[in-house]
This record gives sequence, C-alpha cells and structure tokens, in this order.
Amino acid sequence: MRKLAFLLLPIVGEKKALTNDGVVLAAEPPKLLSYTFRSICKPEFVGEAPSRVTFTIEPNGALVCLKVVHDQFEPGSKVYESISNGWPKILSGLKSLLETNKPLA
Repeated sequence: MRKLAFLLLPIVGEKKALTNDGVVLAAEPPKLLSYTFRSICKPEFVGEAPSRVTFTIEPNGALVCLKVVHDQFEPGSKVYESISNGWPKILSGLKSLLETNKPLA
C-alpha cells in the first residue's frame, strides 16, 4: 500500500501543516482511485478511524461522469460533521476550472 498525505487546509496560522493522510487502497488509472482519509488537523479528530474516499470516472456518451463517494465514517463522527460541506465546494471548483480554465477565487 502506498502512503498518501495531503493538505486540504494549506495554511494553519503562518505555517503550512499536514491536515490529512491516508493509504491508497486501489488505483486503476484513469478509472478509479480509492484511499483512506484520516483527518489530523484538530485534536478531536485524531482518535477517529479513517474513512474512505473513492473516485470513479465512467464514460457518459461524449462526456465522462466523475463520482465521488466518501464513506465508512464512525457513527457520530466529528470528521463527518466537519467536512460534510467540503466535497460540493471542491467539485464545484473543479467543474469551473475544467469549463473555464480558471480557478475559483
């Protein structure tokens, strides 16, 4: 398994800080990427078991369909509460970038 570490909140105070990490569970370029997601940006998140993120890309006529599933949260997960609005914003930004070649401000 390959270790994965990334910054979703690139600046904490004045310093860059690791906010999430995980392990790649499956990768089938360009169709599938699945990894564990462990949030470590707040002390109350550190004890939670990792959840899972899966991206799939499937043909849809002349276009493609990107499906994102973030699941396997513990019951009552504080991470789930914190990030539940995150994916729509990220995917909206990706859609804008792909359509206009300009990132959202």
